[in-house]
Amino acid sequence: MLLAFTGSCLGGGDTARQQRPAGEASSTLQTSRAASPPGGASETAAASSSRSSAPAAAPPPGSTDPGFVPEEETANKEATEAQAAVSALELAVARNPVNAEAHYRLGLVLRRLGRKAEALEHLERTVQLGPVTPDKLLDLGVAYADLSRFPEAEEAYQRLLAVSPGDAKALHNLGNIALRRGEFDKAIDLYRKAIVSRPDYLIAFYHLGHALKFVKRYDEAAAAYKKVIGLTPANQREQDARTDCLYQLASIDLIHGQAERAAKTLSEVVRIAPNHPFAHYVLARALLQLGREEEAKREMDAHMKLLESHPAEAPAATAR
Repeated sequence: MLLAFTGSCLGGGDTARQQRPAGEASSTLQTSRAASPPGGASETAAASSSRSSAPAAAPPPGSTDPGFVPEEETANKEATEAQAAVSALELAVARNPVNAEAHYRLGLVLRRLGRKAEALEHLERTVQLGPVTPDKLLDLGVAYADLSRFPEAEEAYQRLLAVSPGDAKALHNLGNIALRRGEFDKAIDLYRKAIVSRPDYLIAFYHLGHALKFVKRYDEAAAAYKKVIGLTPANQREQDARTDCLYQLASIDLIHGQAERAAKTLSEVVRIAPNHPFAHYVLARALLQLGREEEAKREMDAHMKLLESHPAEAPAATAR
């Protein structure tokens, strides 16, 4: 399912090995739901692989491509491999409790499996043992943020900035925490600083757009969203964010009374992302303004079906 675009990514952050946000951490552990900021994903250390080109699309089911592996089969294989890695790393830690690298790798794999409290224990131990590196501090901050321990996450990011001034991921993740607290001006400033450090930081532009939109600086928000659309997504999270920017721009158009343009853009969004949690609803509003009642009813029906199939998203959807 597509990410809950404007409600899911302020809790954690970009990790050290991710290259692209709803902070950053060190193994690409975010799902597509982590791209947007009101709830929050952080960037990890694992996001730092090159984002110069987007990954090739997988062949469709039934493809004769000998390299094609069905998505479910791939996921099952990855889960099995991750669990095997946990077993091996737990054995390594048991044999040598001061093996900082084993603790670090174990923490990353546990986080990938959603075992966040256990992951934090090993990432804390990693930093205690040393040597302390920017990536390890970034991942520690994300692990704290995963558990909503934001003061400790901030401390880890500030330690990182002390040894690596201007680190884009640390600044971005601090922006996510500020946005979650409703400190919009602070969040905007932090996102802008992250972008200065990395001018092609797609997720930082995306979250900057959200922060600006929250304070009704719509023209600046639209400029940030358009910047995202002009960048090449490096992974699914960035692709989801890029798609959502079309929705965000259309919602701004609707605020400005541009219902025709909004409807056209939103029609494209629901074509690309039929499970977008808000696009059908806002498209229905635009169509009603244009007097296209039958089409509006169809889109509202689609919206209600999404709420029924994904009830956890209902409060966010109705709040919009």
